[in-house]
Amino acid sequence: MASGDGNRINIEDRRGWNEEILDKEFEDENANCIKSIELRFSEDPNVLGWHFGRKGRFSVRSAYKLFMQHLIEASTSSSNVQDRDTVLGWNFLWRAKVPPKVILLAWRACQEAIPVCYNLRRRGLDIASLCIRCGQESEDVLHVLLWCSFSIQAWALLGLPWRWINLEAGSTEEWMRSV
Repeated sequence: MASGDGNRINIEDRRGWNEEILDKEFEDENANCIKSIELRFSEDPNVLGWHFGRKGRFSVRSAYKLFMQHLIEASTSSSNVQDRDTVLGWNFLWRAKVPPKVILLAWRACQEAIPVCYNLRRRGLDIASLCIRCGQESEDVLHVLLWCSFSIQAWALLGLPWRWINLEAGSTEEWMRSV
């Protein structure tokens, strides 16, 4: 079949593939392949389509994948090792085989988005900075997750070996990476 301008395979009039012409002009395998492509039509000629997602539909997941792909490409070409590690670190977190609520908690902790006294004071709330559970130290994310006496008891109840918990971590993100 010679290439042409597409007029022989008219998709406009019937709002779909002209299957008779496809069957006539193409081998069965190719015709079936073409027919399997879903066509979307609208009366509005300016319909938007999201070609990064399935079937032209936008999803947060497809946008996130596109964003991460661009971020990884940018950081791979970058000489900044820290940027590359950060991108790959988040990728590791999102792929962890734990419940989504655990992943979200870990991500929020790394972003300092947990409403502990330290973070609330940083956002302008006039509250005491001491831990409301133990009253011994400033309540930041690492204190709540690792160093508070109540947290230590909670970790012990989980039965995890104490060496598993990196008490030397300088930041929540550093601790998450070590786990």
